[in-house]
Amino acid sequence: MTDSAAKPELWKNWAEAQRYWSGLQPVAERLDAAVKSGDRTQIAQALGATSKACGSCHEDFRVKKN
Repeated sequence: MTDSAAKPELWKNWAEAQRYWSGLQPVAERLDAAVKSGDRTQIAQALGATSKACGSCHEDFRVKKN
């Protein structure tokens, strides 16, 4: 196995990880649209939603950095 920041729980709860992954696409698409619009308020909101989506998965399945 290669070096990975993934917790062993990732592989044990693959269905949950896939649920997180599926939820990332819509927020990433909103972020892309917001960036293309140039509207700073929309960008900030979309970035917050993207960060929350990523962070939720990282909280459950990524080893914290020291």
